[in-house]
Amino acid sequence: MSDESATVTEMPRKSARDRILAHPRAKREQLEIPEWEVTVELRSMSIAQKGEVMPDDLEGLTPKRGLEMLCDVVVFTCCDPETHEPIFTAEDLNWLKSEPASIVELVGNKGLEVSGLNEQAGDEGKGDS
Repeated sequence: MSDESATVTEMPRKSARDRILAHPRAKREQLEIPEWEVTVELRSMSIAQKGEVMPDDLEGLTPKRGLEMLCDVVVFTCCDPETHEPIFTAEDLNWLKSEPASIVELVGNKGLEVSGLNEQAGDEGKGDS
């Protein structure tokens, strides 16, 4: 047996960039919504989506804008757990606004959490009642 045949060829190690790009880009979490009789997959928003949703000034966030923001978060974060495709589009915003606040707030706040934002961002818009 020659030394040449015993040589093992090692595959080149992927660069850090390649390893990072190969990982799933979004944090995912399952959420059961009994009122809708469904379990959805909440997927983290992208930086671009967060930029669209978050107001420039959280201190000036009105209760109305806070609730609208939660509807946007629901659109951006709710995915079908089987296909991983978004469930809602911007066309569904008016329908979401007609849904019970308890459902939209639950899903929106969980969407904020899975996106790395805490519930405080959603609570800021609710005001003191």
